[in-house]
Amino acid sequence: MFLQMVQAGAMSLFILVLVATITTVYSCRHQDTGYNDDGKGNMVYFDRHVLRCGNRGMRWFKLDRGSQTIRFEYECCNLPTKVRSREFQTTFTYEKGGNLVYLDRQRVSCGTKGILSGFNMQRNPRRDHIRFNVICNDYNRLNCQRTQYTHFNDDGKGKSFYLDRHRVQCNNGYFLNNFRLKRNGRHNKIRMEFKCCRPT
Repeated sequence: MFLQMVQAGAMSLFILVLVATITTVYSCRHQDTGYNDDGKGNMVYFDRHVLRCGNRGMRWFKLDRGSQTIRFEYECCNLPTKVRSREFQTTFTYEKGGNLVYLDRQRVSCGTKGILSGFNMQRNPRRDHIRFNVICNDYNRLNCQRTQYTHFNDDGKGKSFYLDRHRVQCNNGYFLNNFRLKRNGRHNKIRMEFKCCRPT
């Protein structure tokens, strides 16, 4: 009887520790960049928004509209092990007066071993090209899901706030590895392409 009680107590303790560990590992925090001028739909106004998760991983992000303002909402979740971080910039590409669809020339990617922990748009000195500053937390190995897509929706003739129709989101326990904007064949709709991974 005593042995059974000890075993039951040990099992209960194990379950509590396991639940606490899982909760700690995948504990998430909702964040936003704060509202700023929407530039009347000019995409280059995205450069006023800096998304940062630090040592955490980004699980989802979405553009949110206010009254002539925009912000980015996103979620940062604990990563299961210690990470190595790196920061880099994508190549500058033409933005054609802040037209949203020209974001399809950019791809934010952490490669084969990285989890996205931050990004922000940057402009060149001549103010006619854009790129992304990207921060990744790297691991030796990732378990990745298949590429995912949001639904095609109206491109709003290039107005930036039409991005608010797309939520780039991974399942619980997974984190963003890469994303990009894609256009349909008729060039009147857009969607977001993205991949979700987790460290193994």
